[in-house]
Amino acid sequence: MRPVDRSAFAPPHVMAVVEGVPSKADEELVAVTAYIKKQIRKRNLANKVGSAAKPKTKTKRTRAKKKEKPLFGVYADESVRARLNEMFHRKCAYCESFLSVTSSMEVEHYRPKAGLNEDPQHLGYWWLGMAWENLLPSCIHCNQRRKQITPRASTRILGLLEEEGEFTAFRTVTTGKGTYFPIQGPRVTDPTGDCAKEMPLLLNPCQDQPQNHLTFYIKKSNVIGLMLARPCSELGLPALGFDPTSMRDFRAELTLTLKRKLDLRGAVSILVYGLNRLGLVQERTRVLRHLMFLECQVVDLSALIRRIQQRLSPPEQLADDEIILNGLGQLRDRLVKEMKSMANPQAPYSMMAREFLEGFNAQLV
Repeated sequence: MRPVDRSAFAPPHVMAVVEGVPSKADEELVAVTAYIKKQIRKRNLANKVGSAAKPKTKTKRTRAKKKEKPLFGVYADESVRARLNEMFHRKCAYCESFLSVTSSMEVEHYRPKAGLNEDPQHLGYWWLGMAWENLLPSCIHCNQRRKQITPRASTRILGLLEEEGEFTAFRTVTTGKGTYFPIQGPRVTDPTGDCAKEMPLLLNPCQDQPQNHLTFYIKKSNVIGLMLARPCSELGLPALGFDPTSMRDFRAELTLTLKRKLDLRGAVSILVYGLNRLGLVQERTRVLRHLMFLECQVVDLSALIRRIQQRLSPPEQLADDEIILNGLGQLRDRLVKEMKSMANPQAPYSMMAREFLEGFNAQLV
């Protein structure tokens, strides 16, 4: 997950107010607001009457009413998709995987627009269903709830068995954001509330600095692209009264997170988005191995350069030594440039590459 400054990008035209003319998003919000208010009135009336009424059967009338339900459509406009692709370099906002041309980008609502997994009574953050600040590009695996192979929390030494493509210790668990939006403290329930006062447990790359909460397992003796929660610091959200059983599927991992004083927001984001699902870890491992291969070449070239520089060559070989040194130096510089390019915002898993390079800089000559 890489931080992105949303303020550097203008909103797409369907969400921009031009010369006082309401945008398409504003118009949609008016329709959705009217519909939600009507639904709230109906629910309140039903609660007063009680639940003794007979179950409703689908009739032409009820089906017609269903068609009257306003749809959230503006957020899926092509101008929105284009701007999100521009902002995130055609990568998923959460896992940094390239969004394949065969599997189109899903426009994700950071705060769910229609209902919440944690609270069946909550109508969702419907007033943000067409809000530019609430939209992110996501791959299908980070966005949709589905079963994924992930490592067990109790595993101390994790590795990939390349022959079988499995973790040495794993389980199948349902991950993906869906309508999850866990928070600490009170939750906003309508547009009169201030979402800035909520304490979300999921990281948002446009609002947070993910590198303050997340890190990577970079160890040459066991090369595997796992993402980890950082040790908790003043930047991490304190676990004030957080109950690990509130997220049943991940209570073992979250119990360990609190026990080991790891960053709670980082841990919850990894678990909910599925940032350690098998396929993703395999891809990050491939990139990590490539970085380590390039690192070895740079180190070996540097050793050769030093050896040539330190030897006492006869005068007639000095010119040849200079040519060899220049060639080796240029080759090493190209390899270093290639390594640094893997940490560019346009590259997949660039934050892992950047963290790897931070430990490599000391070896550069």
